[in-house]
Parts: sequence; C-alpha cells; structure tokens
Amino acid sequence: MDAQENPDFARLKAFAEEANIFNKQILQESDRGAALIGYAYLEELLKRLFKAKMLDVKLASDKRSKDLVEYPNPLSTSSGQADVAYALG
Repeated sequence: MDAQENPDFARLKAFAEEANIFNKQILQESDRGAALIGYAYLEELLKRLFKAKMLDVKLASDKRSKDLVEYPNPLSTSSGQADVAYALG
C-alpha cells in the first residue's frame, strides 16, 4: 500500500497541517491570547481523543458515548476532561 493511500498517513498529515496553522496563529497573539487559544486547542484535542477511544455507537438512538463530551455532561468541562486524562495516564 502506497503511503498516499494509507488512511492513517492521511490523518497524520492533516493533523500536522492543523498543528502548523495553530502554531502560526499562536505566534501572532499576545500572551493572554496565546494562553486562551492554546487552552481551547488542548480542549479540542482531548475531546477528539476521548471520542476516538470510546465504544463505537452503532445505533443512532444510543448516543451515550458521544454525548459524554457535550454540555452539560461529565466530559464537557475542562475539569472533567483533565481529571479523566490524568486518570488514564
């Protein structure tokens, strides 16, 4: 399989491009702006990680896993995300 056809490689490439855009944006910000943007990006990455590791939800009516990261559920807050990330190592 060619590297261009590998879906994991494509996702990694997209993530690297996103990280480069984030880096350019954060360098243009004040200290306060950089902290806020960095925190928001970290929060987004944690949500993606949690969603990627949760059980696949096969039924549209059973969306418990996806709802955990949406407000007002446990992983929708920064505190909840930090606690679970720490607990998972």
